[in-house]
Amino acid sequence: MQNLPGKGLSPLLGKFDLDPGNWRPLFYPVEIAVPVAAGGIAAGSVSINNMPYIWTRTTHKIVGDTADTSTSNLFQDGQYDVNFRDEQSVYQRDFAPADLVFGGYGAGDGGQAGGFVIDMPYPIAFAGNATVTFEVRNRVLRAPADLSTTFTVVFVLHGISSWGKARSRTR
Repeated sequence: MQNLPGKGLSPLLGKFDLDPGNWRPLFYPVEIAVPVAAGGIAAGSVSINNMPYIWTRTTHKIVGDTADTSTSNLFQDGQYDVNFRDEQSVYQRDFAPADLVFGGYGAGDGGQAGGFVIDMPYPIAFAGNATVTFEVRNRVLRAPADLSTTFTVVFVLHGISSWGKARSRTR
């Protein structure tokens, strides 16, 4: 059989790629409405499903109209700190700049420059049914053009999860 579209496997896949096992990527996002006042703190939590999960990295950024900084007054400036924990452990001694902990989205230029990601020094494994809480502290006074009292920061946990027993596929 030729490897044509709709005719069997992709030429990029081999017979062992049919069933990669029960571990699959899984992403957990959390949006946190942070006060615009300097020093304002807000928290948000992510509930891990009832299945094994290994957390390998985290990304974050300010969401909203940051592409046109002349109208929104929001910037991907990295001027917010993070503190995170779960029910069992506190992973930081105190707040630290989020980009120094997890990597950064942009370079203070509206997110036009490429960012970087810092993997966890050691992946954090959860058996399931866990809650990870992020606290965010704003470092600068922000003045959004729409006069809102908060801006939104999103954190995304990246990892792999056991989805149960894999099922073999047949051709």
